[in-house]
Amino acid sequence: MTEAYSPAFSRNDKGPVANWFWTVDRGLLAAALTLMGLGVALSFASSPAAILADQSITDPFHYSWRMMVFSCAGLVMLLGTSFFSPRGVRRIALAALLCAIVTMMLLPFIGDEVKGAARWINLGPFSLQPSEFAKPGLIVFSAWMFAEGQKGEGVPGVSIAFGVWGLTVALLLIQPDIGQTLLITTTFMAVFFMAGVPLKW
Repeated sequence: MTEAYSPAFSRNDKGPVANWFWTVDRGLLAAALTLMGLGVALSFASSPAAILADQSITDPFHYSWRMMVFSCAGLVMLLGTSFFSPRGVRRIALAALLCAIVTMMLLPFIGDEVKGAARWINLGPFSLQPSEFAKPGLIVFSAWMFAEGQKGEGVPGVSIAFGVWGLTVALLLIQPDIGQTLLITTTFMAVFFMAGVPLKW
């Protein structure tokens, strides 16, 4: 006779770990972990080919090890932010979005130009792409604004969301970065649709 499954935490436990255990979106977490795992696995197939273009690197899996390091760092950040309250997530998203927009405005002056596109900031041992921070910041901020607009309290949430999206897209096109523009626009419209936009739109 098999033993019944016993949860790791009681429903009455109000600790932060127990609260996370009962409220985390397990499907979304599993999907994110699967994508990370697939990315690391596929990097072992592509890394040797990438090394051929750079003779200064001898380890054929150099980029795979880098992928694993950044994936582990990303996993720590993913799990860490999943403990935040919705208000905390909104605050972080707003701060990240504002910093990314300001930095993207400065890219034409301080960014490294590669093949005619200025998308990166050189910080010595690594480079930083501000649009990578704009993506999650814009999506969370937009969802927040759409929700505020639906409360009927006079907050023009939809107008604010579209205004910030337009500013972000304009800054991406100046770089230019068509790929990020399409990705951000597609995700933004998906959030807009989930917020209750009529199907005919």
